Amino acid sequence: LHSCASMAIFIYDDILDKNWKLFRNNPIIVKQVFQRVLEILQSKYENIDMITSLDFPKFMPLCELFFEMRSRIIGKQSDIEQFLIQVKKTYDFVIEDVFNRSNNLIGISSRKYMDLHKFTFHTYFAIYLGFIIKDINLSSFEDYNVFLKFLDHGSKASRLIGDIFSFYKDIDEGYQFDNYVLVKQAESNCSLEDALSASVALYNEQVVKMYSLKKEMRKDPVYKDDQELSKAVAIIENFVQGVVDWSLETKRYQSRTTVSVCRKQLGQPDFPLVM
Repeated sequence: LHSCASMAIFIYDDILDKNWKLFRNNPIIVKQVFQRVLEILQSKYENIDMITSLDFPKFMPLCELFFEMRSRIIGKQSDIEQFLIQVKKTYDFVIEDVFNRSNNLIGISSRKYMDLHKFTFHTYFAIYLGFIIKDINLSSFEDYNVFLKFLDHGSKASRLIGDIFSFYKDIDEGYQFDNYVLVKQAESNCSLEDALSASVALYNEQVVKMYSLKKEMRKDPVYKDDQELSKAVAIIENFVQGVVDWSLETKRYQSRTTVSVCRKQLGQPDFPLVM
């Protein structure tokens, strides 16, 4: 189930990144694509024969992946509706980003970048899918403010670590406003090394806040013994750490070069922090 989701996300993420100039002129097609795949997950189509093709690369293979995801989700006991809410929210922010590009609204601040792109990294999508896979019952803590803050910092940490390791790739693709490091460099008018240092520091800040919030949850008399909450917290931690581990090993990014720059600049061999 997670493999289907990861493959689908990487496929359309790369399509959007490599063809952003094309979709800048036709952003509506992107909205139609995400509306269609969301409808597949919502079981509005019985099979792929009911899907009308769209002028979007790999569209039908993408639909097949989402039908496969749906078949594996059906029958799970956990809250699928919450997952679908997070999927829609993720796609709404991705579509907003595409429309920003189409309207040349790209010179955003680093703070605004994080507010938007903590969702476009698909962290909420992936984590709530993890809740389904582990059959976690969210009812006792889904509105628990400390948990939601923990999730928010985990989402920001995931986005930052992805950007820290991938900024060379984003430079090559020619769209510098899809990476926090490059946004920070433009905003601060500083060197790439200084922007990278600031990005790593912000990532580490998110992790420290996650540690603090986890301690707070463990001391909370209402929630300290909530096993479902403990499992949910572990999924978020594992996701953040998984992004770090995967980014270090994948050939998709020039990760070792990035780590060398981080260590040379910061003088600390253990950066970034790990969960």
